[in-house]
Amino acid sequence: MKKELLTGIAMLGLLAGCASKQASVDDQKKGDDQINEVVKNEEKVYDAIDEFNKFSAENPIYFAFDSDKVNKKDILNNYKVYFEKLKELKQVKLTINGYCDSRGSVEYNMNLGKRRASSVKNAIKNNVKNDVKMKLISFGKNKFKKYTDDVEENYRKNRRVEIIASK
Repeated sequence: MKKELLTGIAMLGLLAGCASKQASVDDQKKGDDQINEVVKNEEKVYDAIDEFNKFSAENPIYFAFDSDKVNKKDILNNYKVYFEKLKELKQVKLTINGYCDSRGSVEYNMNLGKRRASSVKNAIKNNVKNDVKMKLISFGKNKFKKYTDDVEENYRKNRRVEIIASK
């Protein structure tokens, strides 16, 4: 009787061990699937950021002389697809850089660059209905693209806001 009892207990132990190994394998597979899903989501976020930044670099938002008034319709028309993507990507941050042309004092242009960046921030805030974190930077007239000749067209190109997305 003892022999049968010990044999039965040993069999139960073996079965329990096999079941826990199967559960362990299943848990590992489930964990691997979750990790793969996180990686796919991260890749999607970084792809969207890259796409947004490429578009934004090619399409800065320009301003009239001595103005911080943004044409909201232009922004919405040009950036609509990208704003839609930003609505889905809650973990994305935006840096909004304001620039000015070389005319005016350094202090005045730093303030004007900040007001321009703020105008763009408000346009985004009113149209992207999630809490996108945004940081404003004004470069005033201190940082230009490569438009340094004193020609009206170059002045116009320097009066801009650029948006940079990051994680």
